[in-house]
Amino acid sequence: MNTQVSRVPAALLNVDEAADYCGVSTKHIWRKKDSGELPHVRMGRRVLFLESDLIDFIMKARVSS
Repeated sequence: MNTQVSRVPAALLNVDEAADYCGVSTKHIWRKKDSGELPHVRMGRRVLFLESDLIDFIMKARVSS
């Protein structure tokens, strides 16, 4: 019996896509990545961001009135 685990692939966004997703500049994304505030994935030379990490990043910046 062949059992396979079905997983939904996580969305990976590049720096331009991450900046657009968050509504900030690419420079802001680079700064937050370099400071360690925004987790990232390296695949060779590519720097990618998980959509779930971007959502966490946005939620941490949320200000309640």
